[in-house]
Amino acid sequence: MTKALCIVPLLLLAAPAAQAADIYINGQLVRGVTNVRFENVAVEFTAKGELHITAPDFKVHPAAAQGEQAAAPTGEVALLKNRYFLFTQTASPGKIPYNFEVLVNDKPVKQFGSELDQLTVELTLYLKPGKNTITIRSSYQARGGGTAADQFQVLVGRGTPNGAALEINKLLVNHSRKGSDTGDAGNSFDVDIE
Repeated sequence: MTKALCIVPLLLLAAPAAQAADIYINGQLVRGVTNVRFENVAVEFTAKGELHITAPDFKVHPAAAQGEQAAAPTGEVALLKNRYFLFTQTASPGKIPYNFEVLVNDKPVKQFGSELDQLTVELTLYLKPGKNTITIRSSYQARGGGTAADQFQVLVGRGTPNGAALEINKLLVNHSRKGSDTGDAGNSFDVDIE
């Protein structure tokens, strides 16, 4: 695919000034950690708004940046050099008769409908260095109103948050459906992740 630079507004935040804090556990940046309870820890918010947790009884593996693998008992996984994002684009929210499901390496990541005018989700948590497979399934939902000119795109790219925008410097996946399309559809994309 050719290199592209896209600026995508981030609509994930409730207020424009709000920012999601980076979370560090025992000095290691982690993302997507769920279902973990800490006891006997020290918690600090830095001047930058970062959250630092010191948990002597908790071992953080490098795979912590990949979500649910944070507490994996064995194995070392190299951290990714880049960040990756799923985002959608449409000028016709609700006119494309589809619901979508995104899977990364056969693991479900996100389900959503075409009524959204934009969705942005960081996928870095689900990816590993090297070859990955991103699958996008489109489930037809019989509802009228869409034409061939109406389009809903599900995109994945390498990028960086920049204030209230997302700068995409390499587009990896482009899956689209039109308002006139019918029937279920799906595509799998093999992507190299760094």
